[in-house]
Amino acid sequence: MFQSASLSGAEFRPRKPNDTRSMSQIKSKDGLKSFLLTSRLLSPADWNSVAGQLAESSSVESILQLLERRQLLTPLQAGRILKGETEGLVLGRYKLMYRNASGSFARVFRAAATDDNRMVALKLLRERWVEDPRTVASFIREARICQKFVHPNIVPIFDIGNEDRFYYFTMEFVEGGNLRDFMKVRKTLNPLEATRCMYQICQGLEYALTMGASHRDLKLTNVLMSSSGVAKLVDFGLAGAENAAQAGTSDEVQRALEYSTLERGTNAPRNDPRSDIFFAGSIYYELLCGEGPWPRTSVREEKLQLNRYANVRPLKQVLPGLPEGIYKVCRTMMELNPSSRYQTYAEVNNDLRGLLADMGEVVEDTVRKKSASGGSSGSKSPAAATGPFSKGEFKLLVVETGRKREQKLKKYFEQHAFSLDFVETPTVAFEKLKGKTPPNGILFLADVDAPPVKEIYPQVQAYARSLKVPCVALFAPEEADSVKRQIHSTKYGATMFQPTSPRELRQHFADVAGFEGVGTAPPETSKREEAPAAKDRANGKPTKAPEPDFMDELFGDNDVADSPVAKVEPAPRRKSAPASEESPLVQKSEAKAPTVPLPAVSIPEVPPKQDAPPAATKMSASQKAAAIRAAQRAAAEAAEREAAEKAAAEKAAAERAIIEKAEREAAEKAAREKAEADRIAAEKAAIEEAARRKAEEERIALEKAAAEKAAAERAIIEKAEREAAEKAAREKAEADRIAAEKAAIEEAARRKAEEERIAREKAEAERLAAEEAARKAEEDRLAAEAARLKAEEERIAREKAEAERLATEEAARLKAEEERIAYEKAEAERLAAEEAARKAEEERIAYEKAEAERLAAE
Repeated sequence: MFQSASLSGAEFRPRKPNDTRSMSQIKSKDGLKSFLLTSRLLSPADWNSVAGQLAESSSVESILQLLERRQLLTPLQAGRILKGETEGLVLGRYKLMYRNASGSFARVFRAAATDDNRMVALKLLRERWVEDPRTVASFIREARICQKFVHPNIVPIFDIGNEDRFYYFTMEFVEGGNLRDFMKVRKTLNPLEATRCMYQICQGLEYALTMGASHRDLKLTNVLMSSSGVAKLVDFGLAGAENAAQAGTSDEVQRALEYSTLERGTNAPRNDPRSDIFFAGSIYYELLCGEGPWPRTSVREEKLQLNRYANVRPLKQVLPGLPEGIYKVCRTMMELNPSSRYQTYAEVNNDLRGLLADMGEVVEDTVRKKSASGGSSGSKSPAAATGPFSKGEFKLLVVETGRKREQKLKKYFEQHAFSLDFVETPTVAFEKLKGKTPPNGILFLADVDAPPVKEIYPQVQAYARSLKVPCVALFAPEEADSVKRQIHSTKYGATMFQPTSPRELRQHFADVAGFEGVGTAPPETSKREEAPAAKDRANGKPTKAPEPDFMDELFGDNDVADSPVAKVEPAPRRKSAPASEESPLVQKSEAKAPTVPLPAVSIPEVPPKQDAPPAATKMSASQKAAAIRAAQRAAAEAAEREAAEKAAAEKAAAERAIIEKAEREAAEKAAREKAEADRIAAEKAAIEEAARRKAEEERIALEKAAAEKAAAERAIIEKAEREAAEKAAREKAEADRIAAEKAAIEEAARRKAEEERIAREKAEAERLAAEEAARKAEEDRLAAEAARLKAEEERIAREKAEAERLATEEAARLKAEEERIAYEKAEAERLAAEEAARKAEEERIAYEKAEAERLAAE
């Protein structure tokens, strides 16, 4: 059974120890057809397209080969069906197509939705880990972390679920490959391409950090490059993990060692977001020069050495000639000291944007850009696709079980140009969201019955995000803590709590969907509602306060001010009527005389005329002039009052005529509208009744066809079962006969084998005795040979000793001879020296003698 996305570690259900499952091979064409159709690997139309080419004797293998040639099955599907490994080929609403990647903990498949063939990537936990609750919880944790991300540079997660022992989640299928495969082909990227790719990576990392998650596993294989050249981050399995055990589903658990080594060696805090910046810089380094800043290794001890990350050859030495800004950015990203590194992604992205601008490419900051479309390109919501809404065009689906509240909701929202439809269960609403014509928005009223909504809402959020359909779940205030623990509020999957005003709900749908028609009330409604109040004001009667808004009872908040119906307040006595309600006649009168407020006319009383002063009283000239001026002012004021009274009377009469005419027209229009509405309602009811009857007939026909098909399939299956049972009985009888013959043959063979064994044992005993005698003779020979060898060794030792003695004597003799020769040589040298001295003495004597003779001669 397909599970909802509300999986957690607490919901892990391990298999029982004796829970063994054997998958039998499909051996008949009918069995294969039944499996393919019931599992939804093939549609009936696909099977019918090849049914004419199948003979009665067609084997399962030949049928699978035909389906594979016709590209109705993939080699993965055909191979697993042929081996009998049919479990897990269809998971939820997805069928596995090809295997894309495989790691120690999970495999990634290309899968297709069975209803609309939409391609997704499906990550499936390996079966050997499903009995480990911690691994399952980590796998689901990875999916939950990514499911809340909505960014063009992060691969989105759609569904999280499990069927029996299969735990999986689906994500966007990116046409392309990871950066490592990409670099194997390209070798290096030019500066513009590498900087653009790094900017996209850092944009995704910055967005993830704003959502409370760092990546913790940055490497080339965890960055996908789409066929359109967009880099997308994937595999947040180590995001925020405190240790490698928490990150049990990473394909390289030791990858966390690189982060911990860097942080521990530089005294940085654990799970430091700046560590992602460091390893993002290593990716930038490799994109530019084609080789990593340090050698790749899987040896734990090497990953624990900080020198591995400290002794990085500068990029400028590896690849001279790049713009100086690139060297600066890469060097700053990979600074070993965290304080010298970029501190935020905003700093990194600002510098990367500057580099791109220098190279002629201007980009926008997508993380901070506020856009009504959600800030990413992709599928648009029905609202966004159709542009501004007109009256009744925004179709809001409401999950509500209270009939009384349905009417009130309908009355309120339809006044604001919404078209409402109601369902009673969140499951039905989710199915409508997944249908071909999803609503423009969904409101889940979960303030009465919260558990069903909490269970399915994360899955609704994923679909709503992909379709850009705004959804709101409204919970009771006491549910706030549990809801915030289970559900992360998003733009297209918001959560709200009572008390919440209907205006807030309506405004949320308007803002997210771009519903420009919201709040525009039908003009005739406003006019019809305002006419009685205007009439009361014109007659000088006090206006009655409005009745409490029905939404007060529903949500505990007065939203009367937001109603399109004009809010009626008691009119001040000196406030004139709106200009839009004045006739040309009133405007003309107003031009001749001052405006007099209606409905009450306040005119000061004219003071009575004073009697003329007595004749005896004498008045000065100035007093007379003042009296004249006073009389003139009084006359002017009296004339003005008369004109004002006349204008006020004319205006009041004109207004009463206009109001009476408006009331008659409004009454006539209301009557016409009511008649038209009754006619339309009757026609709509007739159409709906006809559609209902037609749908009922179609349903009955489909049920009948399905029943007939099921009966035919049951008959085929029963026939196959009978044939199989008869065949099994025949095979069993044949097997019993063969078993009896085999037992007799085995008995004869056993006796013969026993005789042969005894003969072999006797021959073996004789052979062993002969070998023993030969061994003893050989031992005697070896002993004699050993004695001979010992005597020979002793002789050799004696000869060696004699030779050593002779060598010693010869050495002594030679040494004595050398000493004698040296002595004789020294003696000869002494005698020669004496002879030379003697000769020198004789020469001196001869010289002295000659000198004496010379002197004597002189």
